[in-house]
Amino acid sequence: GLRIAATVKLTTNGMLWFVPSQTTSRTYSVNLAEGTCSCTDYVTRKVKCKHIIAVEFTIAREGT
Repeated sequence: GLRIAATVKLTTNGMLWFVPSQTTSRTYSVNLAEGTCSCTDYVTRKVKCKHIIAVEFTIAREGT
């Protein structure tokens, strides 16, 4: 999550954030209001994934 936040630009539309995959051309959507992500890891395990961590780190770093 920290590597993603440090190396790519995350975009947002309100509480919905768009996080690029580290290994493919996909972009995952993170909904902070619900604490969810569209990636397979989150959908399967229902625990905080690296994409959610990347968004949280970006918000903390930028103070947004």
